[in-house]
Amino acid sequence: MRKILTILAVCFFASAVAADSAKVSAEADDSKIYVKTTHSAEYEGGYDALAKYFADNVKLSQFPQSEGGRVMLSVVVEKDGSVSDAIILNGVDPQIDDEVLKFAKTMPKWKPADLNGEKVRFRAVFSVEIQ
Repeated sequence: MRKILTILAVCFFASAVAADSAKVSAEADDSKIYVKTTHSAEYEGGYDALAKYFADNVKLSQFPQSEGGRVMLSVVVEKDGSVSDAIILNGVDPQIDDEVLKFAKTMPKWKPADLNGEKVRFRAVFSVEIQ
């Protein structure tokens, strides 16, 4: 029987709830990854569009024995909106986790985060419920 993929939650954690009031110096560290910014990185179209992109592109029907669960995914949204450094923080099954990582590496560009008007690298963490 084919698995039905249900996205129950796509949510950002602390990285998306607080704004940092610190000033960015003229010599910002390009290698620094922020979790608190003036405006968090955002997938074009918001959470609903991200959930739809996931449902359309992650094929889990090849894993009929999996019981599903919640996959916690962390990515870095670069200054140009591209996604890098995707890692699974909490997985459900090695094969499903690999499929989720493939999804993360092929995501379209996001709207980058900014700190006081300057684009910065941003750590986004979200969960996807798989059933």
